[in-house]
Amino acid sequence: MKTQTTTTERLREPLALEMQGSRFGDRRIDQRSVEILESLGRNPAASINSAMIGRAATAGAYRFFSNPMVTPERILSGHRQQSILRAAQYSSIRLVQDTSETDFSSLSTLRGSGPLADAKHRGAFLHTSLMVAPGGLALGVYDNEFLVRSDEDLGNAAARKQLPIEDKESFRWLAGFAKACDLQTALPDSEVISVADREADIYEIFADYAQRLERGEKPAQFVIRAKEDRVLLGEHEGKTLFDLDGEGAALGTHEFEVPAQLQRYKEKGSTCTYQRRKRPVKQEIRVHVIRPRPPARKGRKLPQVTLYLVCATEIDVPEDQRPINWRLLTSKAVGTLEEAVEIINIYRDRWQIEVFFRTLKSGCRIERLGLKEMKGLQRGMTMLSVVAWRQMYVTHLARHQPDLPCGRVFERHEWEGTLRVIDPGARKYEEPRLGDFILKVASLGGYLNRKHDPAPGPQVLWCGMQKVLAYGEAWQAFTRLHSQLN
Repeated sequence: MKTQTTTTERLREPLALEMQGSRFGDRRIDQRSVEILESLGRNPAASINSAMIGRAATAGAYRFFSNPMVTPERILSGHRQQSILRAAQYSSIRLVQDTSETDFSSLSTLRGSGPLADAKHRGAFLHTSLMVAPGGLALGVYDNEFLVRSDEDLGNAAARKQLPIEDKESFRWLAGFAKACDLQTALPDSEVISVADREADIYEIFADYAQRLERGEKPAQFVIRAKEDRVLLGEHEGKTLFDLDGEGAALGTHEFEVPAQLQRYKEKGSTCTYQRRKRPVKQEIRVHVIRPRPPARKGRKLPQVTLYLVCATEIDVPEDQRPINWRLLTSKAVGTLEEAVEIINIYRDRWQIEVFFRTLKSGCRIERLGLKEMKGLQRGMTMLSVVAWRQMYVTHLARHQPDLPCGRVFERHEWEGTLRVIDPGARKYEEPRLGDFILKVASLGGYLNRKHDPAPGPQVLWCGMQKVLAYGEAWQAFTRLHSQLN
């Protein structure tokens, strides 16, 4: 049976290894990519000028991000290879895809950006496919796709709806499922599951899955939260998908806890905000086998498909809270409560991509990259996405595998140098547990570790990590000088 043991044994490998398989057609550029990644990893929130050491290194970084030979695909290729190696240790992998807007309106000299929600806000949309292990451990960024809207398209939503799927922005979700199928080919001994929220409720994904099966392929499975109230065929003829919410006997209930979160929702055409409290949730579970009616598409006929629908309806909802109700469409066969709970847990792992985007924006500050071309920003964001993943990786391991030796993540000079600064009077410095050392790292970033405080998150950790790396470099230089003098 596959476990994550061998994955944690690989943790000692440096961040630079993530670029080892990336090739740019010039050895000097290959080496430069490693140097830039290590520098950004040491100080992800800093500007390029601050992160790079020296004028030559800074100039080299700007040349790297403006070089047409440097593409986001090439930057990510080495990291993708390492991510697949990590994923090979698991019997099941979630490839979670989602989109986030990147706002560069403050960069008045930026060339190549496009409108976001309106003409005043400029930037691009980042669509990421993140590899996640069961339980939420992020294993790597499998793909980044950038979407830059043209000014001519702004306000023409009705006209865009008439376009074929290949010409729509929503095609990125179908392309994301195709990438999951590619990953399934690369991991033949694992089950790959494409996971997405409501925007991915596109019939072409269901049809693509069915057609791949007909061709004798082994496609990725999928779990997608339903958005469309589709007309149903077969045994549910005359009903729509939403009609099945409370229909049939419940298989049972499932309980879990949700974190506090500021959420937005639409009501009567307006966007409203709502503060969800951290609280326990109890859902009643029902399962249906459905056949949605294929939508009409100009010039093509889509096949009928059979899907499984898991309806998870919250009961005993607190008066001041909105209920957490999910309708999850999946290709995986579901017939028991245990199988339905597995689908719910797979969907809950989708939350990791929200953490990824928050880490990328707040921790790595991608929206403050001082580059003048949109293509250069895309290269920079791709490089920093590897840094953001690494921060998530370490944070998750510290929470869920605190007994790992600290040296599995940190070099000796890093943890020993930090301990000598925090506790200079100690006679001997033993290698601490990962969980204990992460608390020290977080305290350097402002974490108070009070009795009722939640576990430290990425923000305090990346602040503390900057000090750890500085202490480590200073201790390494001191020990090198001491050995030379003796």
